[in-house]
Order: sequence, then C-alpha cells, then structure tokens
Amino acid sequence: MNLGQFTLIETVFSFAICAMGAATLFLIQQRREVAQRFRAPIAMLSVVTVVSGYSYVRLLEGFNRAFIVTGSAVQGTGQPFDDTFRFGGWLIGFPMLLIAFVSLLDLPVRPARLRCLILGFLTAETVLLSCPAQMAVTPEARWIWWTVSFVPFMLIVVQLYGSLARSVLQQPAEVRSLIGLVRTLAILVWFVHPLRDILPFLDIVSADAFVIVQTGLALADLVGQGLCAVLLYMAAARKSQPTLLDDVAGSVPSRQNIHA
Repeated sequence: MNLGQFTLIETVFSFAICAMGAATLFLIQQRREVAQRFRAPIAMLSVVTVVSGYSYVRLLEGFNRAFIVTGSAVQGTGQPFDDTFRFGGWLIGFPMLLIAFVSLLDLPVRPARLRCLILGFLTAETVLLSCPAQMAVTPEARWIWWTVSFVPFMLIVVQLYGSLARSVLQQPAEVRSLIGLVRTLAILVWFVHPLRDILPFLDIVSADAFVIVQTGLALADLVGQGLCAVLLYMAAARKSQPTLLDDVAGSVPSRQNIHA
C-alpha cells in the first residue's frame, strides 16, 4: 500500500464518521417535526446512524493500528486489520432501517409487525451467513456459504418488490418517489456485499483490491444507512404535514373563544 492509498482509506473512514454523526444530530434535532406515529421509526433511524458511525470509529482505529506511515512509506505493524465491527454495524443497522421503512408505509398493525419480523430476520440472517463465507478455508466451503447467504438476500428483494410493492404504490404522491428511491438504494447497497464476498474466491488480495473494497463498502454504508435514513425522515416529514397542520389549527383558539 502506498501513501496515497493509505490517505484515501483514512479520509473515507473519517468522512463516514462525520457524515453519520451529522445525520444522527439532524434526526434527533428534527424528530419533533414529524407526527407522533413516526417518531419511533425516526428514533430507530438515529440508532442506525449512531451504530454505523461508531463502527467506523473502530475501523479507523484498527486501520491505524495495522498500518503506520514512515516518511513516505506505509508499512504493516504486524497487527491484522479487523473489520468485524462493520459486520456488527450491518447486523444492527440494516434490520432497523428496513423496519423503519415498513413503519412509514402505514400498514395495518398485524401485517406491519409481520413484515418487520420477516425483513429483520432476513437481513440479520444475510449478515450472519456471510461471516462463514469470509472465514472458510477452502474454495468449496466459501462458495457454499456464499450461496446460502445469497438466499435470504433474494428473499429481501422479493419482499420489497413483491409483497410491499402495492403498499409503496399506494403512498401519497409527494412521498412515493422518496420511498421508492430508498427501496432501490437499499437493494443496490445490499448487492455490494455479495460482490465483496466473491473477491476472496478469486484470490484478489492486492493493495488496490483492498483499497477498492474498503472505500467501496464505506460509500455503500454512507448511501445505504446515512442517506437512506435522511430520505426516510423526509418522507415521514411530508406525510406528517397534514397531521401537524391539524394540530396547530386545533391549538389556536377561535375568535369566539377569544371574545368570550
């Protein structure tokens, strides 16, 4: 790894920390600008960005322990770069993101709970099953675990574009495009992870591959968690406008009451 590659990874990790922190502060500050029924999903989204930001704090610490700059050269310290904190961020963040997504669709209570349970389980299973694929020592075992972990991912796609497609289309016009965009971005970002799991099978272990993987995953997390969280807040805020206007109108005393 050269100095430019080292600086790029360090900069991207630092930017991810700042961006997730900013998204968290924004969501916390603006949580009262949505209707009461949407405040729990917004709180969940702030947890998503907090967990993701913390995982990148630990990733940056691990990266700086694994590599050291001496003059213009980058040398390994002998300590391996451990990115398991990223898996922890995915395991918590992505299920909560999809649960918040479902909560914003205003489904009836029982169907909403069922969809949240299904999507939360499938996303957690996808992350957990990808871990053995990374740790497998033989190509055959790696491909088996990769295939197994790809199954729940495809089921997530079926849920979002099949079972929930009608609910997305029934959303108000002013939020339909936002919710549809979040759904598309979530799937595209999730598809990055199976691609990342393929690289060890192809024996791509160069410094360039390491840089591409680390920066690519960081950008995917920024889009799939940070940006999607903000977009879902925007959808909730737009859906809340009629409710908030009614609350304001109800709190303003009428002219008759004023004169009385």
